[in-house]
Amino acid sequence: MTAEQRARQPARWAVSALALAIVVQFTAGVVGTAYLAADERGPAPAPATTRGRPAPRIVGDVPHISAAERARWAGAVRGLLGQRSAALLHRDRAGFLAGIDAGSPAFRTRQAKLFDNLSGVPLGAWSYDVDPDREMSQAGSRLTRYHAPVWAPQVSVSYRLAEFDRRDTSQRQYFTFVQRAGRWYIGADDDFDDTGSRTARGLWDFGPVVVSRTATTLVLGHPGSRDALHTITQVASAAIPRVSAVWGSDWEGRVVILVPDTQAELSQIIQEGNDLSQIAAVATTELAGGSGVPAGDRIIVNPPNFAKLGSLGRQVVLRHEITHVAARAATTGTTPTWLAEGFADYVGYLGSGVSVASAGRELAVDIRAGRAPKSLPADADFSGANTGLAQVYEMSWLACRLIAASVGQAGLVRFYRTVGGSPDASGTGVEGALRTQLHLSLAQFTVRWRAYLSGQLV
Repeated sequence: MTAEQRARQPARWAVSALALAIVVQFTAGVVGTAYLAADERGPAPAPATTRGRPAPRIVGDVPHISAAERARWAGAVRGLLGQRSAALLHRDRAGFLAGIDAGSPAFRTRQAKLFDNLSGVPLGAWSYDVDPDREMSQAGSRLTRYHAPVWAPQVSVSYRLAEFDRRDTSQRQYFTFVQRAGRWYIGADDDFDDTGSRTARGLWDFGPVVVSRTATTLVLGHPGSRDALHTITQVASAAIPRVSAVWGSDWEGRVVILVPDTQAELSQIIQEGNDLSQIAAVATTELAGGSGVPAGDRIIVNPPNFAKLGSLGRQVVLRHEITHVAARAATTGTTPTWLAEGFADYVGYLGSGVSVASAGRELAVDIRAGRAPKSLPADADFSGANTGLAQVYEMSWLACRLIAASVGQAGLVRFYRTVGGSPDASGTGVEGALRTQLHLSLAQFTVRWRAYLSGQLV
């Protein structure tokens, strides 16, 4: 997949396959980690490794209005959303609720809770963008309940967390605007859920938000998770310099971690319908304005599973995820998933004391049974439906470990950056880096890697 394809859904939250869901296996404590991709790599970003959400359905039954009328509507809606943003940033509750349709009392109640829940979030910016030329369909009966003119143009909210986000992150909002007595109000943000067009949700949609922080780590969660937030803050803060020691200092050196209360909340935040019952953590990002520049990197933990981890497991998981954040800008459409994931595992395990035999135990079983891999994992092998997914990650980790054994740790980092910087997404980036840095063809490296697997695991 090309970087252009991955970036074709700009400014969207996306679950990254290179920011994996982590399944930790225990035998008398943490003996190894296996990884379950939250989703197969697809368009959108990790820099080039995330899956974008579909654009709104622009089909039939949109309001038939003149260009002049559309411009007036757009101006009025932009004014409404501008007042909403200012009220939120200035903590003006009455002003915030003044823009909600009085005919939608349930929505108004939810919005009042949203305003209150955001009081603890360190916002540096909050604004909306309206594209009046892209509208949601008004087919069906969902909008007739307003008994008034309605309009649903494309809307995105952009926000920035103070001191941690260098750029705004943008998320789609599927607002229904209602005109009453010549004024526009917001009537709902869920009228199009049944079409698959769902408003992006944040922690603040589910309850009050509290914060734990250091100079390098911002952790947001709910009041009942204060102890967990503190623990995660300390572990992540300690992990950041360890990641930088491998990758280098050319990244922000700061992370934002979200801690939902439940797995259902996690699912709604990442807009992922797959089974998350074994997931300990996932990372998300979005591409700013389609520029390919990552923004809004988030690590999101699944508290019930994360709580099962011992101290070592938490360290490995967070180092892995923070590595994805650090390497995000160098991870492009030319970076194969085996390299992105294998490198994150390399950093995660580095200095952990977890043995190769423990971390690679599923692959070892396959090799002993005569099922040794014949080639490096393909991107499609990282599908969550792959029953051999643990082995795929172990193969990837050991491939990166072999590169480091051949050219050193700095050489592995250089290899990663070289592949990501290749202009060709056809796979020649890996082949070129292998030839220039390891003096091997892909076929020769594969032979050496297969022998390395057997030597390390059998």
